Formats: sequence, structure tokens, C-alpha cells
Amino acid sequence: DAYVGTTASYGATNWLAVQGHVNWNGYKGAYGQAAVGAFKAWNHAVLEGYIGYGCGGNQWENENNGRHFNAFYHLPYAQIEFGWAGIAKGHIDVGLGVKSGCVIPNLVDRLPATESQPERITRYTSPMALLEPQFFFRAGGQHLKWTFNLGYSQLWGSGPNREPFAGINAIYMPFTINM
Repeated sequence: DAYVGTTASYGATNWLAVQGHVNWNGYKGAYGQAAVGAFKAWNHAVLEGYIGYGCGGNQWENENNGRHFNAFYHLPYAQIEFGWAGIAKGHIDVGLGVKSGCVIPNLVDRLPATESQPERITRYTSPMALLEPQFFFRAGGQHLKWTFNLGYSQLWGSGPNREPFAGINAIYMPFTINM
């Protein structure tokens, strides 16, 4: 699934940073997050740590059978990143990060009644642990850079087998590539 998004980070002081991100998938889904954190630089090396909160959702409907899926979730998280900023005469940043949090979902899968079956509504509200390692590469000018991110998202559900989204027909795509 493709989406359009933007991220802005600002060093408010020589150690305090704020960060915001929004994305939209062009259909019926969006996500936003905000974070505050601290950073420490040594020459070109930078260590950053953030705490933040995100929320978003998505919905879709199958016109053939009237099935409707609605997803909304909250994501409190902590994130740590280490990398090198301003290398190659200030034009390149590269690094690694890990985001950890708790996805708190409210997913509803509704299949309308037919002549042979009653309406079926399935809910999923079990919190899931999140661990998301990522690699990032940025190139450009001092204040505006093109970004490439490669990430993996591991979720652990709270059921007996720890499978995320157990019992509901939800889409889970663990690999991400962003530009």
C-alpha cells in the first residue's frame, strides 16, 4: 500500500528536539505522530532519543459483499537513533534506529447479513507490543534532504500464541520502504 507522508524535525535547543510526522494513503487512511526528545552530537556522530505518541486509522469496503473493515489505533512509543550527520561536506546523513511501543487497536470487521447468514461483527482490541528497527539515509542540502528508510515491524499479540490480529482478517505488512 502506498502513501504520501512528511516528517519534520527541529532542534529547539542544543540538546532538545521536537518531531512530527503525518501520512495519508489517498483513500481512507491516515496516521500522525509527535515526539519530543534529546540529542547529543560528537563531531558528525549523533545519538537521539524520543518519546512520542501516534494515532491513525484506515477503512475499506468490499462492494461485492458489503464487508466493511474499520481500524483505528494508538501508539505510545520510545525511539532511539544513532548515526552520522553532515558527512560528505554536509550533504549526507546515515544511521540506524529502533522504535518500541504498544499498539492499542480498535479493529472492527463487519460482514452484513445475507439470506443464509446473520450479520457477523468481529472486533480486535488486544494491545500488541511493537519493535521496529530501521535504517535511514538522507541526502541533500543543509535544511532539506531526500530520505530513504528501510524498516521492519515486529508485532506480538496478547493471545496464547502471541500472534498479532488473531481471529480477525487484518492486513499486516512488516517490511517498509519509504522515500
